[in-house]
Amino acid sequence: VINSSRRWGKTTVLLLYALIYAIKNPNSQVKIATTTQKALRKTIFPIMRMLIADAPRNLKPKWDGQNGCYKIFNGSEIHVHGTDAQRHDGLRGQRCDLGIVDEAAYCSDLHYVVQDILLPQTLTCNGRIILASTPSKKVTQSGEEFKDFCLQSQVQDAYFTKTIYENKSLTPSTLAAGPPYAASTWYHRS
Repeated sequence: VINSSRRWGKTTVLLLYALIYAIKNPNSQVKIATTTQKALRKTIFPIMRMLIADAPRNLKPKWDGQNGCYKIFNGSEIHVHGTDAQRHDGLRGQRCDLGIVDEAAYCSDLHYVVQDILLPQTLTCNGRIILASTPSKKVTQSGEEFKDFCLQSQVQDAYFTKTIYENKSLTPSTLAAGPPYAASTWYHRS
């Protein structure tokens, strides 16, 4: 579980990890869930385009809109779906070598997505699931479920946290003058 402030680069790091994993592990199935189909268009797709922009033509992942996935040259696939309007069921399948839930505290039915859709697909392939989010200031079901996953992962030594102060791309003056991102999270700077 990754619990981090806004503008730390969670989505970019997660997509880069998904690409590297899919390339290093031929015929793998990577599943990425995010909040909404709109978030795919506004966040996931632009970052993915940036990450693969310089890839050689024969190695560049190709988007397959009919199946909602990026097809990798080695047979791997990266499936992406929003969790709004029951779209999370598009993440179902036979296998999930790597499951990623981006903005987990804001995804619909987080517990269901993780426990009933992604986790069962990891059982026969020793897959792993990564949840990442900035906690919601509002009390929501998925926000509370994300906090529960954070607590569980701490016990299992699988918890990673970053504050806005650890974002090396921001200058000290920007942090001092900028919006109070760190104050908006439920965890504190150590």
